[in-house]
Amino acid sequence: MLPPSPLLGERDLRTRFQRPTPIQSQAWPIVLQGMDLIGVAQTGTGKTLSYLIPGFIHLDSQPISREERNGPELIKVSQKIF
Repeated sequence: MLPPSPLLGERDLRTRFQRPTPIQSQAWPIVLQGMDLIGVAQTGTGKTLSYLIPGFIHLDSQPISREERNGPELIKVSQKIF
């Protein structure tokens, strides 16, 4: 089950996902330890949530309140390779 996060607000992902996908199960422990990761998997397997959920958890645990932060909090970079 996904951890609750106040950053997700009303659209709580726990209502839509009962368990992590294989890529998420392998990525979350690594990313939550602050280690770098390159994940390769088929479209639709949950790669984006593999780093967004740990990113949200990291942001939520920061000592500076959301109101006091300047600039972007999380940047998603994506590249399609054909």
